[in-house]
Amino acid sequence: MRRVARWVLLLGFASTLLIVTQVLLDLSVFIGSENVLKAHFLDPQDLDNPARPPWPSPHGTTEPESSLGNVSQANDVPCSPSERITRLIHQTFKTTEIPQRWRAAQQSCQDLHRENWTYILWTDSAAEKFLEENYPWSLPRYRRYPYAIQRVDMVRYFILYHFGGIYLDLDVGCKKELSPLLKYSALLPKTSPLGVSNDVMAGSMHHPFFGKVIHGLKTNVFDWSPKYLAVLFSTGPMFLTGQVLRFWRRQDEQNTNIISNDEENEKDIKTNTETNVDKSSGYSNPPPPPQTPCYRPNEEEVHIIPPHLYGSNTDSFFSHYPGSSWHGNDANAVKFLVGHRAWFVLLGMVGMVVGTGVVVVWVVRRRRWRSRGGEGKNGFGVGLGLGIGSHRL
Repeated sequence: MRRVARWVLLLGFASTLLIVTQVLLDLSVFIGSENVLKAHFLDPQDLDNPARPPWPSPHGTTEPESSLGNVSQANDVPCSPSERITRLIHQTFKTTEIPQRWRAAQQSCQDLHRENWTYILWTDSAAEKFLEENYPWSLPRYRRYPYAIQRVDMVRYFILYHFGGIYLDLDVGCKKELSPLLKYSALLPKTSPLGVSNDVMAGSMHHPFFGKVIHGLKTNVFDWSPKYLAVLFSTGPMFLTGQVLRFWRRQDEQNTNIISNDEENEKDIKTNTETNVDKSSGYSNPPPPPQTPCYRPNEEEVHIIPPHLYGSNTDSFFSHYPGSSWHGNDANAVKFLVGHRAWFVLLGMVGMVVGTGVVVVWVVRRRRWRSRGGEGKNGFGVGLGLGIGSHRL
């Protein structure tokens, strides 16, 4: 029995090292792409003269509601020809009862955006109903995610793709009005130590980048890994970083509209796919993009908000409140992995050697046991041929 325990521990150790090695291999792509992100930083000088809408919003900032009655207002928000991003602020929470530690952050954004802006708080029930009514093919994947944070990540991408606007996590406050950012068609913030974050995002209605993001959700599952890594790479910041790097690379390769002119990707977004559509559930295509000033099919740019405009600097647009452990944890974990990547790569290589040795020993001992007349029915230990004779467990 002790021998079995040793082998089980050894297998677990080897498997953990293999997972860490895989994560480091994924991170290596992002480590080498920091200059690419910097090349897409928005120019702060362009923010000096923000465009203003020629007409006010018919709704203004609204109080959070738990129903979808408030969401209909998003379809009526007017767009200025000089602004690409809709004057919508989206936030999400499971209910309308916002925890006390985040109310100041939420209020700071509402106070600065009462005139000519519309605010929507998406509860879990409202978000699922939105997907059900507009993107029913996404529901199987949405409901299959094992962790709530994955579903929250997923729905924020669909909301931005469908309505446009600015998404903010509840622990992100506003230090000044965000209207200077509306002249860009899509924005992601540069985060430390590498990649982009998904706690602040902005985009025009039906922006092709967010179309690519919701398309990419079906293939980035990571169901096999621990919870933290599963979220980070399936729907979280590392997933989003990979998506924007691929988006830019595809732009360089094709120099065409990623969604409108790519028939295969358009089909994946608007028709059944093997991984995120239940063909027996009754599928219907999402509505075509509305032909309004908010929708500009030929604008594909994705700009990066530099750290001094996203972090805690004096000229930043945002303030970051304590209380949300998720982003702090992912930053700390990535920093640790990157800072010790040489050791982890070495341990990963050792793990692969050890894992290979375990398989070889298992095969050899199983063959020897069979050659001695074993029938392979004596239980876990004998079936694995781990040298415990004919003992039954």
